[in-house]
Amino acid sequence: MWQGGPRDSIGYRLCFHGLWHAESWPLVVPFLLNRLLTARVFLDVGANTGLFSVAGCASNPNLRGLAIEALPEQAGMLRRNLALNGFQSRIGVRQCAVCDQIGEISFHQAQDNTMGSLNTAGYKGQPGTIITVPSSTLDRVLEEEGVTPDLVKIDVEGFEDIVLSGADKMLSLDRPELVIEVNPGKDCQMLREIFRKHRYSVACITKSGLKPYPEIEAAPEGSDWLCTPIERA
Repeated sequence: MWQGGPRDSIGYRLCFHGLWHAESWPLVVPFLLNRLLTARVFLDVGANTGLFSVAGCASNPNLRGLAIEALPEQAGMLRRNLALNGFQSRIGVRQCAVCDQIGEISFHQAQDNTMGSLNTAGYKGQPGTIITVPSSTLDRVLEEEGVTPDLVKIDVEGFEDIVLSGADKMLSLDRPELVIEVNPGKDCQMLREIFRKHRYSVACITKSGLKPYPEIEAAPEGSDWLCTPIERA
């Protein structure tokens, strides 16, 4: 079940185009849903209105986790969609921006609500408004919520490195698999340093399957990546 609103473009695509076209990640939808079948604790960063959290719970009765969304309106729809499907006790919701600082931060709410981000100029220059949202590090949020993920999805419109810079404990001790988006033209130097430090291997999710790379980059084959601790690669 899904109850969207006038700013739920994911719900619109889900209704009129189906599950495989509900997200802007066409390759990652089936890939991530397959990973969710065997995951135990899912961390959904940039959850929007809850597509992956709801679908994960529907396909895996043992799945638990936490969904994080910065935009207040989207977080409200996320909570509603979880509750409509009876999953509110399995997936917690935290409305905040996860980054490298604790307190509050300016956040761009685009007219296309799927593109809210820490880029106050707007993702790709999109029009919108600047709002103030709570902010925290990923490690702090996980500690406060009592969550230890084994699968993490991060879709934060180019700020994956800022999110992961506040996740040292998660990466060094919890060692989850990560599925992240790297936008075209992204400077990946900080991401490379993070994955080197924490000993993660990376592979691009392509039409023909996983393609291992020495290091993460804005690759022509696709923008979606699986990042795996080297001991599990």
